[in-house]
Amino acid sequence: MDISIFLSGRELIASDKDFDILLLDIEMPDLDGISVKDYFITHRKKTRIIFMTSHQERAMEAFGKNVVRFLVKPLKQKELWSVLEETLSDICGKVLEIEENGMSLCLPVKQIQYIKAQDKYTTAVTLTGDYLVRRTMKFWEKELPEQDFCRIHKSYLVNLEYLDKKG
Repeated sequence: MDISIFLSGRELIASDKDFDILLLDIEMPDLDGISVKDYFITHRKKTRIIFMTSHQERAMEAFGKNVVRFLVKPLKQKELWSVLEETLSDICGKVLEIEENGMSLCLPVKQIQYIKAQDKYTTAVTLTGDYLVRRTMKFWEKELPEQDFCRIHKSYLVNLEYLDKKG
């Protein structure tokens, strides 16, 4: 997880980084949060935006396609954490908690490219690495959304999102 801090709206827009979540205030140097929101809605459509501001009178301007919430300062920590959890869950989708080598890890289902059976184990191949776990193919078939995964062989379960659809 990367966290970036910008001192102004212009500096944020000038960065070439893609962001999953933006925490914006309406009042910012150079370019206000409303202008930054408008830019991100047009140019970086997947970014979720959470406004944190004391300018309640501009709440209607703040809302837009990717605006998740409008929080009023002073912030309540519990409310902020709740909004962040909800937003991360929306971005990552379902997360499976599995055990690998005695360690518990959370595996976002969207990142699983395929599952390969190997004797009593299976390997979950993901965007971030491969995880050898003592789980059966039946376990994976039960836990993974059937509209997103297809068993193409007795030893392979693939995420349809990662299939090359070029003919």
